[in-house]
Amino acid sequence: MEGLEISEVSLSDLEFTFRLDTEYYQKEYLRYDQLIESKEYQRLEDVSDFLIGPFGSAFNTENYEISESASYRYVRGRDIKPFVLMSDDNRYLPKADFERLEKYSLKEDDILVSVVGTLGNASIVMANNLPAIFSNKSSVLRNITVNPYYLLTYLNSRHGRNLSLRMTRGAIQTGLNLDDLKSLNVPVFSIEFQLQIESVVKQAHQTQEHGKALYQEAEALLLAELGLDKEDKKVGVQSQELTLADSFLASGRIDAEFYAPQPLRLLSQLRQRPYVTLGSISTIRNGFPWSSDAFQENGVPGEPVVRIRDCKPFYIENKHLTTIESGYASIIPFEKAQPNDIVIGMDGLKWFYGSLITEPVFVNQRVCHLTIRAKTMPPEYVTLVINSRIGQTQLLREMTIAQTVGHITNQSVSGLLIPQLPDIKMEELAQLLRESMAAKSQSEQLLSTAKRAVELAIETSEETAVAWLNEQSNL
Repeated sequence: MEGLEISEVSLSDLEFTFRLDTEYYQKEYLRYDQLIESKEYQRLEDVSDFLIGPFGSAFNTENYEISESASYRYVRGRDIKPFVLMSDDNRYLPKADFERLEKYSLKEDDILVSVVGTLGNASIVMANNLPAIFSNKSSVLRNITVNPYYLLTYLNSRHGRNLSLRMTRGAIQTGLNLDDLKSLNVPVFSIEFQLQIESVVKQAHQTQEHGKALYQEAEALLLAELGLDKEDKKVGVQSQELTLADSFLASGRIDAEFYAPQPLRLLSQLRQRPYVTLGSISTIRNGFPWSSDAFQENGVPGEPVVRIRDCKPFYIENKHLTTIESGYASIIPFEKAQPNDIVIGMDGLKWFYGSLITEPVFVNQRVCHLTIRAKTMPPEYVTLVINSRIGQTQLLREMTIAQTVGHITNQSVSGLLIPQLPDIKMEELAQLLRESMAAKSQSEQLLSTAKRAVELAIETSEETAVAWLNEQSNL
């Protein structure tokens, strides 16, 4: 298909789309369309039903809950990532609101497509995401007549995603129009090929869940080792008395949250065991104040930069980072974070996650950059402590709030108490986390394999794609 000739745009094409902007008729988009139209295909509206979420006025977002014990999830547009829903920053609804808005409830194998904000991502709904409702920042595809996992993969492929984004409308607030999205062409390959794609995607999901389970096992073992595996809810229990020097004269803090009983009990328990402060085992730096004009979005090649929004539990995926043009970055005398360094976002309200760096990256302002000194503690173990109840309780206690945004300081990070377990135990936990990271990387590779197989089927033939897929499974 290399020599596929791009036909001229006809008046009827313009009349059908009502689009006069030149970007819509870029040669790449026209080529993708013609590749798909050279196969058997259907429009998206012919292979699925479309549902839209409730208007924002139907639900007061002040009713959000973040408790892990909550049952009814509210899926925001920002939760929709390629293939799977984000699960590290969930929001939940009160039961009464869920029952009132039940007609917007999701079902297993629904596909969510983000139509406002970050456009064009497609996630499939799995049993562990339910019960849930979705917002009007996304559209739901339901009663899908092709294999839903195959459709999911096509929507996240180069061809499906670009042809979806081609339909973006608006200047300041961009979005995907539902009628436009319905007109998306979907190549329909054999049932056997669709089932092969489903198998690979499901294997990726299972591998990802295995990685999450390993991480949860490591955190549970850490808390059990310290006798903190049962969260203390006895508000009236006294830990140790605070003197005036321990409290206000040392901290300058007079807010009640700083002296809340539960964090104080945790600190008291930690001090009864061997510990170090994070500052004593690491070098702490601030990120560089890059100008917003320097950032390149949408995967433009360049030097990756970690921003506050990128700080996730445990580690960062470089391929999703904003970049800075390489020539511009080269004139900034600023040290990159290196593999096994840790970054912590310093603005937030509910958490201050620590993320392990896997490849060299620049660090933006309001992101704290740590290098753990050799032969002290495994950086994976330190990252686990930061993200656990042990670390988050301490950091949230140190948080100050200005203009509705919470902040922590380098001093807060430096003073974080890190339990000093026996070396063999810290290494055991670190190894569990390495295995968790490896599982997540394997999951991402499987999803890339599924996407590439669909792209090969579109660009060449189904037979070529099946042969390549079989080769990958034998590697």
